[in-house]
Amino acid sequence: DSQTRGACRKNRDKSHWMDHVSLCILDEGHIIGAKDRGVPGELGLTRLSTISPGIRYVVLSATLPNVSDFANWIYDLNKLKTYVLNSTWRPVSLEWKLVPITSGRFAQSRSEMRIKATRLILSKPEEKFLVFVHEKKTGHDLMKDLSDVGIDAEFHRADLKREDRTAIENGFKQKKGGLRVLISTSTLAWGVNLPARNVIIVGVSRGLNKVDVADIIQMAGRAGRMGIDDKGTCYLMCPSSEIKTWSQKVNDSPPVMSSLLDELHLRFQLLSEIAGGTITDQKALPEWFSR
Repeated sequence: DSQTRGACRKNRDKSHWMDHVSLCILDEGHIIGAKDRGVPGELGLTRLSTISPGIRYVVLSATLPNVSDFANWIYDLNKLKTYVLNSTWRPVSLEWKLVPITSGRFAQSRSEMRIKATRLILSKPEEKFLVFVHEKKTGHDLMKDLSDVGIDAEFHRADLKREDRTAIENGFKQKKGGLRVLISTSTLAWGVNLPARNVIIVGVSRGLNKVDVADIIQMAGRAGRMGIDDKGTCYLMCPSSEIKTWSQKVNDSPPVMSSLLDELHLRFQLLSEIAGGTITDQKALPEWFSR
């Protein structure tokens, strides 16, 4: 992550403890393929293997279809025998239900999705719902819609104080009673153990851009509470014309690729490596990129 990358960049006299690191665990390994968050993880592992050539890596992921590519890359970094351990086990089975949205215009489609989300929540009055939205306005509007029909909900987002976010999470974690409906941006999609019986994903676009499939799958992964539910259900709302496409995407997610294949990311990081003294001449450039 960014902390690992930062530690690797610092003056060696101040970061001498890095010389004693023999194991690095990367949780949510598929984040390396994320458009903005992938670069720190990828460069962190690459630089760490240069500082400590014998370091071993453990990469964990529930959504990494091209795991053999990762294994080959890790081997290229440290030249140590690399093992792939695959398991299809999931403590609670996950059912996908795609909800078609017929409105074509932005405002109308958001309204239709809020109406359908409210109806789904009303249809299961005894079950918990975690609702993911991609814009804060949609989250606030949905809270009002639910309040109008007598359903209490909280909206978890990055601009809340930490103590407020924690209080919302703790209220939702209660097995009996507590908060039944939690609306959230992607703040609860990654690396947070906050499951619900049902997950609703309100749309597949963030503004004019499509949401990464990896983000969608991570959100869906919150469905199903081990020891409480025998099954989790994810309701994914998407344009009716894209139902088949998204059905294929969530059942056969695309391979995780290096974020440095994006020219803008590559250009920025290349200049950063030159400024930091990692790349000092033309010969060093392809050697760095090959890793």
